[in-house]
Amino acid sequence: MHEDRRTQFLKLITDAKFKPEQAAFVTAFQSREHGAFKKTVASLAWGSFAWCLSEPGHLIAFDGMQSGAVKLLRDFLPS
Repeated sequence: MHEDRRTQFLKLITDAKFKPEQAAFVTAFQSREHGAFKKTVASLAWGSFAWCLSEPGHLIAFDGMQSGAVKLLRDFLPS
């Protein structure tokens, strides 16, 4: 999720009368070693998350989100 896309989604969310803190932006990857992750990690938006299939119980948080969003996302992760 790059910054422009995050901004566009936030506009849709607020136009629909939701609060920005009710949204979480997650990009999924095969693994941190996979080329797709290495190619795009530097352009992921602040305030978003990355999740890797190879490490399903973990999230990579790009600083900027409310701590409540991290808790919300953790509820969906396997134990």
